[in-house]
Amino acid sequence: MRNYEKKYIALACILGASVLSTSIVLSATALAFSANNKTIEGPKGDKGDEGPKGDKGDKGDSALTAWSNTILPSEGGKVIVNVGSATVGTDVTFTFIPDEGSRLVSADVYKGGDLTTYHVGSDGEIAHNALTLPMVENGYVVKGNFDSDPETGYLNGGDGSRDYPYLVGEEDIDKLSDTIKAKNKSNTYAYYKLEKANTKITNWPIGLSYGRLYGSFDFNGASFENSKSFVFCYIRGTAENPGKVSNLTINNPGVSSNFGAALAYSPDGSVTVENVHINGGTATGSYGAGSFFGIIQKSDNLNMSGVNTIDFVNCSSSLDLTGAVNTIAGFVGPYRISSGTETGFKMVINVDKNSKYTGKLSFVNPSSADLDNESDYVIPDDWYGPVYENCEVKVEDADKLENVTSRKRDDYPDYTIYNYKNYVTLTKTSIYNTTDGKAKSDANEYKTEITPFKTAKVDGAVKATFSITVGVTKKNLVSTVQLEELTATKTEDGKEYFIGEKAKTYKIGLNNHFFDQNGNEITTDKPEWNLTAYDNVVNYAISEDGNYLMLQGPASNESAWKKEFGLYGAEGLITQYDKNENIIGQTSIYFAGKSSFADID
Repeated sequence: MRNYEKKYIALACILGASVLSTSIVLSATALAFSANNKTIEGPKGDKGDEGPKGDKGDKGDSALTAWSNTILPSEGGKVIVNVGSATVGTDVTFTFIPDEGSRLVSADVYKGGDLTTYHVGSDGEIAHNALTLPMVENGYVVKGNFDSDPETGYLNGGDGSRDYPYLVGEEDIDKLSDTIKAKNKSNTYAYYKLEKANTKITNWPIGLSYGRLYGSFDFNGASFENSKSFVFCYIRGTAENPGKVSNLTINNPGVSSNFGAALAYSPDGSVTVENVHINGGTATGSYGAGSFFGIIQKSDNLNMSGVNTIDFVNCSSSLDLTGAVNTIAGFVGPYRISSGTETGFKMVINVDKNSKYTGKLSFVNPSSADLDNESDYVIPDDWYGPVYENCEVKVEDADKLENVTSRKRDDYPDYTIYNYKNYVTLTKTSIYNTTDGKAKSDANEYKTEITPFKTAKVDGAVKATFSITVGVTKKNLVSTVQLEELTATKTEDGKEYFIGEKAKTYKIGLNNHFFDQNGNEITTDKPEWNLTAYDNVVNYAISEDGNYLMLQGPASNESAWKKEFGLYGAEGLITQYDKNENIIGQTSIYFAGKSSFADID
């Protein structure tokens, strides 16, 4: 230590001792003075004013409760939650982790004893195997439902129910055959849906082409291109759960079989076909053919003592069919149930007004055909006895029905399998043949003069056609007559329209009988009738003055045209097509009223 530091310490000690001794002396003197003198108390002062009251302090925060969740054991996988506990309203996420070979189907979530089941693939529910919920008091109890079945474990969602169909990924289509076979084996009705919309299917499993669908398959807008076989061999269903195929387009198929068809070989029980369209292509059947089903035959699931239905809803086909005489028809092939039916058995085929067949029918051996053996629009009737006794066909409307009446047999003189609802009624979505374009109850409001009209062009349309269909008797319609192809357009107020010289409203001439648009027969100032009756087609012409569309029925249907003959309704149809010949828009123009007459000569 340096010297000046030592001097400083010594000086501090001396000063400290001096102060201490002085303090002791002063304290003793003060004590002596207090003991020898009385204390005199002065007068008390006035009380001061009370000070202002202070502000009340803030209330302290209440403690928040954090709740935890209960995870139940889940076979085939596990559930984890992103936080151990959370306060009410805070988002918590449950993640479901399937074991290898398993998939998550749904999650059961209990909240205060109430169960809610969330499903994979449903809007607003489980996405990417995770479910996020706001925390509630007492937390949730959660269990994952996993599917470890090798036949369905690869699917992308759903449990096979109506509300939650099995979701099939595009990459997994080729695995479907084993799945559907397994469900059939267990006699389990199941619902399927392609997960991705508008898929072009190129890997359809051949096993399904020769297998049976027991359930419902929503193709979600998918399309087959150039297929060479059925989509399904059989489509199976019951009255309570019809087998159903929907939302499918089959483009340019080329199918050849004993009984040819583009959709399925045969229905097995009650079946619904909805929004299925077959565009072009061919189907050949050595013994018969139909667009959607090649044959109706006895099968395992057919109700032999009750009603079986085949429903066509918004379906179309332009498939060209080739087969033996009177064994081909636009919708289904021949009926082949000869025994085993019991009292109450019936096969009912329903064709709604939006379903139609526009393809070509060709006979394998046309030289052997006679005029009585015309192929029918919906189903052939070559086995006329069983068909008449066991089948009923209900058609709401159609464009091409020249050969729809069943053949008349001596042993079935008044029987027909067809029950047509073909009276053309006015609908709110159509253009009406009136001065103001609206439906009228007063027949006098309908125009009888020719009026060209324009049709708004649909986006993407490159052409349009104008055709007309006329109701002639209670049992059949004349075949659609295409009058004109429209390609010319004009623009008004920024909108483009198709214009046609023949797309007009006409008075109608039928076999030298003339009607106005109110259904009244015209007996004066009639045009000259010079149309020849051909054997199997409708002949038509427009009168020289341009006022009448004249139709001459085929000689082969002459007797049918004479039965309860009259004007039962007429429909003009403008159809618009895109560059690929797909129909993208239709507009109807209906003639009003109906007029029927007794049998004519």
